[in-house]
Amino acid sequence: MNAYDIAILTTGDELLSGELTDTNTGTVAEILSHHGYRLRCSLSVADQEKEISAALTYLVGHVRFVIVTGGLGSTGDDLTARAASRALNQPLVINEDALDMVRQWFSMRNGRWNQAMNARRCCLRWPNPYLTTSVRHQVSGLNTVVANCFFYPACQQK
Repeated sequence: MNAYDIAILTTGDELLSGELTDTNTGTVAEILSHHGYRLRCSLSVADQEKEISAALTYLVGHVRFVIVTGGLGSTGDDLTARAASRALNQPLVINEDALDMVRQWFSMRNGRWNQAMNARRCCLRWPNPYLTTSVRHQVSGLNTVVANCFFYPACQQK
């Protein structure tokens, strides 16, 4: 494998408007570099399903691995799962294992469970999802790997 055959795709209107700084790309690049790899390219797109899908389709066709950050939460602009479903030709269904992990996370922390809001986090039937929490111990989203694409929640800071 070419040590440069990796791309990162970040999603978020807040990144393109300058409201938030993309810290994910730098962090990922640093981690990869530590292990002898380098990014070939990075791309940021708006929170629009068609843009995310087009960017993912393009990157999958040009690099071996794509790391995607953002758009995996439970708000209306979190469209990465739907866009990836389209781009990677994967079904968009509730992943019951992932949904159970989120329920358990809330239960262990006496958190308030909102079925409609949190089911959005678990809507792709992809192999081996695992729960990620943010630094502030809030559920950030589910990580998973599909078609050489790695999906992670965004963790940008102002």
